[in-house]
Amino acid sequence: MKRSILLVLLLILLSGAAYYLVQKNETSKKGIVTADRGFTVEKMEDIDKIVIKHVKLQPLIFTRVGKSWMLDGKYDVDPAVFVNIEKVLLNMRLQYIPPAASTNNILESIKTSGIQVDLYDGDDLPFKMFHIGSDVLKGDGTYMVMAGSSQPYVMHLPGLSGGLRSRFEQPAKNFRDKFIYKFPSDLIESIQVVYPLDNFSSFILENKGKTFSVTPILDLVKNQLIQSISGH
Repeated sequence: MKRSILLVLLLILLSGAAYYLVQKNETSKKGIVTADRGFTVEKMEDIDKIVIKHVKLQPLIFTRVGKSWMLDGKYDVDPAVFVNIEKVLLNMRLQYIPPAASTNNILESIKTSGIQVDLYDGDDLPFKMFHIGSDVLKGDGTYMVMAGSSQPYVMHLPGLSGGLRSRFEQPAKNFRDKFIYKFPSDLIESIQVVYPLDNFSSFILENKGKTFSVTPILDLVKNQLIQSISGH
């Protein structure tokens, strides 16, 4: 009887150990466990500065200002473009480990044409650094390697059929906010748009509360002339 109990306890212990090893292996495959796969961050609030250094482009420096970001300390960042970087930093996952025979070629390619990404959290030195290489031949993943590591990985975004490199390989103008002026619409009484060489296309946009009305400027001029003549 005691022997049977011992065998059952031993079986339970072995089953628990096996389950732990399987879970550990599955988690490791997601690319978030080992130090040389730690490309992601848990939340963007952990970052207050991002520096992107491209071999052939001018470095980009993004700094957090409240809930927004500034580019090079001068320009507001277009959130619709910057969100593509945020998604990578938060959600990229390990797709597969490249064959050992291709490691040297991948590292050499990253060395000559890679993109370095430095993440800061308030200190003078970055808390995370990694390098982005080219997209894989199928175009559904991208070679990446952590700074100081010699093991490259192919990373991807679940649900995205494209590579990740292009999200970091943009000229500064693409990241800049496209707005020239930002005013709440209810504070605007009217907007006049005049085309010096095309008065027929010139117009005035007037705020009517919940709606806006558009009136061609020539019609306004015509109405003013009519009222002026009628008044004499």
